[in-house]
Amino acid sequence: MAVAFLLFWGVVNVLIRLMPVDEADDFGLPDMTGASAAVIVQYYGGLALGWIMLLFGAFGLATVRPKTILLAGVSIILAGLWLVVVAVTVIAVVGVAEPFEDLVNLFLLVLLQLICGWQEIKVYRRVQQWLPALGDVGPDDRRWVKRRVKDFLKADEDPPRGRIRAVFIDRRFLGWGMRQAMRGQLLDGQALLVVKNFSEAWAVTPEQAQAAQYGRYGGVKFHDAGRWWQMNLTPASMIAWKRWAQVDPTAEDVKRLGRKGSAVAALRTVLEIAPPAVRAAALKALRRFRKDPDASDAARAALSDADPAVRAAAAEACEALRLDGLADQIAPMLADADPSVRAGAAAYIARFPSASLAGALATALQHEQDGKARWHIDKAAKACTDAAANPYAQT
Repeated sequence: MAVAFLLFWGVVNVLIRLMPVDEADDFGLPDMTGASAAVIVQYYGGLALGWIMLLFGAFGLATVRPKTILLAGVSIILAGLWLVVVAVTVIAVVGVAEPFEDLVNLFLLVLLQLICGWQEIKVYRRVQQWLPALGDVGPDDRRWVKRRVKDFLKADEDPPRGRIRAVFIDRRFLGWGMRQAMRGQLLDGQALLVVKNFSEAWAVTPEQAQAAQYGRYGGVKFHDAGRWWQMNLTPASMIAWKRWAQVDPTAEDVKRLGRKGSAVAALRTVLEIAPPAVRAAALKALRRFRKDPDASDAARAALSDADPAVRAAAAEACEALRLDGLADQIAPMLADADPSVRAGAAAYIARFPSASLAGALATALQHEQDGKARWHIDKAAKACTDAAANPYAQT
């Protein structure tokens, strides 16, 4: 974006000095015969500023150095101030009445240049906060950061390694929601967020992330530099972000994960950090990944969870994932104090019956009072009885 600003304003400042003043003039350098030294200095000084901006823009385009952002801000502000000098000189020599319309246009141009220049300087100051940490993200290249920055901005989403992806929503222009791609890196003590066109950058702390506002569909509004900023994180990136910020994921976050391969890693993260209800929702979501060994490992590990709702969901997930050979781990759950756990264990045994469990199921059936659990235990007892009568039956 800094390069675009430099090239644009460089062209503007060159053209306004080469454009003919009236129909009798030609495009190009005007005739300065008889002009005062002050007028000549003002004209050629402004023209030189325009060409310098074009030169800086070409430099930034070739190297993608962060210094280009600072060069853009300073040179655009200088060009605007130079036009102020020109306007003041015109008013002093000619007066306000005759060139009033031209002066209004000139001051509008000055205002735009000053705003754009100051914005670029603010961006450069933010970039200086996070740029040193980019050495942890990409290859170390101290002289030129072109490769490092480009690798960072083009990096694929990798939440387990802290690389996140989002869409930045910029509402500064008349309230319109302009969307731009964003990349981020989660580090110890800060998160580096960079818009892909390099126009904005933030170094967000976990405290800022904890105080942020979270929407249902991946929206995050965080406060920085005196204002609120909004971004929409991808489902897997949202889980990684909340883990880094020590914010509990929600059931809505789990629903958004969908069926992508990266969802399993995110769901395992949820099982580590989320409250019980969300962990149970994550186990239900894991049922979709029958061929993923990581999903199977996560379901097995959750069988020993401290919360009964999670244990029940884990038993159901093991059944849905068709994880045979867990009878020894599942059987003790028939005596669990929670009826949902007993029902889940019985449902698993009904899917994978074993003749050795027939006696335990008969005892459990005699003492079961919960209707749902009793129904599943009865079904499992019949399956185990059939398995004892026909050990070659396919289940």
